[in-house]
Amino acid sequence: MLPLDGLQKPRFVLPPEQLVRHFAKIFEPTQHQLEVMHDENVTLAALRDALLPKLISGELRVPDAERIVGRIT
Repeated sequence: MLPLDGLQKPRFVLPPEQLVRHFAKIFEPTQHQLEVMHDENVTLAALRDALLPKLISGELRVPDAERIVGRIT
């Protein structure tokens, strides 16, 4: 339940423009890295989705993986 006058006169607090620009400058490399990691994640998920069924069915064999699994089991 909000008071009616709170809806009629909304107030927004914004940081100073200089602070926003400073934050953007600092955060830009991090934002770029997040975008790069997202793109890599999409690529890896597509590879996984394409290869996993073939690996499970035996259509695709990976000798090194078989050797490693054999050593563990």
